[in-house]
Amino acid sequence: MHKLNKLKSEQWSLAIKLTVSMTTMTVLVVMSITLLSTQREQQASHAELEQQANLLLNTLSVATVDSLYNLDTEFLDSMMKALGVGQQIVVSGRIYDNEGRVIADAYTQEIVYNFKIDPFGQQLVNSDTTVFKWQTDELIAGKAVKIGTQRVGAISVGLSTIPLQTKITVMRNEGVGMALVTAAMGGVLTLLLSRSITRPLKRLVKATQRIANGDLSQQIVVDSSDELAVLGNAMEQMRVELQQLYLDLEQQVVKRTQALQESEKRFRQVISSISAHVYMTELGQGEGVNRYISPTVEPLTGYSLVNFTNDWRFWQSLIYPADLPIAASQVEFFAKGQDSEVEYRLIRADKEIIWVRDSGRVEKDAVSKNIVIYGVVSDITERKKAEEERIRFNNQLRTAADVTRQINAILDPEELLYEIVTLLQSRFDLYHIHIYFLNESANELVIQAGSGHRGKLLRELGHKIPFNYEHSVVARAARTQKIILVPDITTEPYFMPNPLLPDTRTEMAVPIMAGGHVLGVFDVQDNQANRFSQADIDTFSTLSGQIAIALENARLFAERKQAEEKLIVARDQALESSRLKSELLANVSHELRTPLNAALGYAEMLHEGLYGPLTDDLNEAITKIIDNSKYLLGIVNQLLDQAKLDSGKLKPKISSFASNDLINSVKSKMNALAKAKDLALTTEISADVPVMLQGDPARLQQVLVNLVGNAIKFTEKGTVKIIFYLPDSTHWAMQVSDTGVGIPLEAQSFVFEPFRQVDGSVTREYGGTGLGLSIVKRLTHLMEGEIILQSELGQGSIFTVLLPLMPMYEE
Repeated sequence: MHKLNKLKSEQWSLAIKLTVSMTTMTVLVVMSITLLSTQREQQASHAELEQQANLLLNTLSVATVDSLYNLDTEFLDSMMKALGVGQQIVVSGRIYDNEGRVIADAYTQEIVYNFKIDPFGQQLVNSDTTVFKWQTDELIAGKAVKIGTQRVGAISVGLSTIPLQTKITVMRNEGVGMALVTAAMGGVLTLLLSRSITRPLKRLVKATQRIANGDLSQQIVVDSSDELAVLGNAMEQMRVELQQLYLDLEQQVVKRTQALQESEKRFRQVISSISAHVYMTELGQGEGVNRYISPTVEPLTGYSLVNFTNDWRFWQSLIYPADLPIAASQVEFFAKGQDSEVEYRLIRADKEIIWVRDSGRVEKDAVSKNIVIYGVVSDITERKKAEEERIRFNNQLRTAADVTRQINAILDPEELLYEIVTLLQSRFDLYHIHIYFLNESANELVIQAGSGHRGKLLRELGHKIPFNYEHSVVARAARTQKIILVPDITTEPYFMPNPLLPDTRTEMAVPIMAGGHVLGVFDVQDNQANRFSQADIDTFSTLSGQIAIALENARLFAERKQAEEKLIVARDQALESSRLKSELLANVSHELRTPLNAALGYAEMLHEGLYGPLTDDLNEAITKIIDNSKYLLGIVNQLLDQAKLDSGKLKPKISSFASNDLINSVKSKMNALAKAKDLALTTEISADVPVMLQGDPARLQQVLVNLVGNAIKFTEKGTVKIIFYLPDSTHWAMQVSDTGVGIPLEAQSFVFEPFRQVDGSVTREYGGTGLGLSIVKRLTHLMEGEIILQSELGQGSIFTVLLPLMPMYEE
């Protein structure tokens, strides 16, 4: 079969071969031109549409950045609505917050705020470049909106691609139709070719080459009457049709260009309605050309638009000299093909200095390979002023807090005032500070402290201001009890400057108040007019209150110091009195014991009959002498013990003793006294109490004897009981209880004080010195113990002595 086809092709005439070849080549050329034109038009349209979308995004980013930062949804919604009204090219538009949520939509009537994160919005927020998404009927483009390095949200717009698709479809269909027509005509011509076509064929070849090279201007003429003439005519017709197609394409390009110009015009109107300045600059070989400058540059800088279009470096001449390195670094970033955003100052035509934010995105031109900068410049002067004011106010607050902390630590009034004026002048960079005190008796304000050498000199001169002096700012503040601020004293007709302060321009007098009364005036001066803002007024008003508090603290401290000095004197006197009393008690006790012991000894010898027999009356009298002598000796011993305790000379002697011996010894000594009042004296030792204990047995016995003696004294009937037990694992206790009269609640707080008794009158029913319980408590504490009293009037009393359970040591 293959050989048969080859044989048939070899039998074809040259005309047929040439015609078929030329027709095929022409069809291929037409198809190639059509495809190439379609492809170039599609690429150009795509690039143009992306550039248009990018310019719109840059413009909208500048217009919405502050509103996005403050989340001003109403403004953002109005911006999107303005974008969506009357637009044919812009078919969609959205604004997202910094997490990717939709907060405004160009074609939604109400504000959109969806709490669900939009994936595309999230992609835009996290992207460092413009994101393009080509869809069937639109191009969606979006980018992140930043302030410095902070991402505050994102913006997306959608541009219609329907006109582009329609145009490409028409071109493709026309090319295919032309190819089909050419193929049909070639088939017809093949049947008509019958003679030599060498010369006409050359013409046709040349014509075909011209067509292949895109030259459709020359007419195709074939001087023959054979099939080549038909082919020539057909090719001429094809040339005419191709030429017409080319003209149609040119018309479509013109229309498309007009549409783009109209779109650009609308974009320019949108840009003109935004306060920010938009520019497009092309950099190449170290030089630049401003391709576009928005008209808003004129109100921004005060200079004509022509200055910027004629000279791309004119903008640099407006930059504040100190900020030129910042702008230069931005140009270096642009030259390296890197985006940049900086903030610097500009000097307007009227010499006003403003702050701007210059944000630029760079792209490389596909043809020239130059850097193209798409930039936006917005006026941020008000924001900078607000930031500077906030920083200044915060610094003032921190300084005020620091000053307050330091002056509150000073308690000497004179040193306090000096530190106040010195610190405030230094921290707030002021010209001068005074503090005056009001002398009510003299009805005048007297300087108490002043900053620097001038303040010291005024203090030494005793500078004063009459309270009723009309032309004094300080006196006016004291009279009105209000802050008086004079922004520029040169405008005050009656102002009388102080010769020592010739450079004063601004003065503020703040009354120092305490308890609704004027203590004085805090006077602040500076050598610049209009120096103090509302923040300064608030700060110095707060400091005035702190000064009043500090002065009051200093006064209270001085009073407290005087009171403490008096207390120290009183304490020393009391200690000396106590020492003298202890010495007196010790001396008196010692002097009384010797004669008492002698009298008691002689009385006992008489009672024993050593000096002969006695009558009953004498024996009774001697018995009373012995009893009273023992009673007096007991009092003297108590006084002597109290004196030893007060002087600290009494020390416990620790040793081992049998608990049973201690309790039996006390019972044997006190049993006779109990029987004399017909009372039952009982003892009990708990089974868990150790047989042997550690302590001072003599002092423990003294404690028990005093407690049992007190119990017997105040009990008329019933029982006095002694119990030893363990309240816990680390203590043991001696408890003495009785069924006596009890102790009133109000007396329980002082019964352990020396020389104090429940009934201290001379007609009291029960005798004694009031030292027994005092000695008991002192001895208990001396042995690191504690005594607890439980008593109810008419029900008796319980005294419990808790003592540490010390370990036993071998002797």
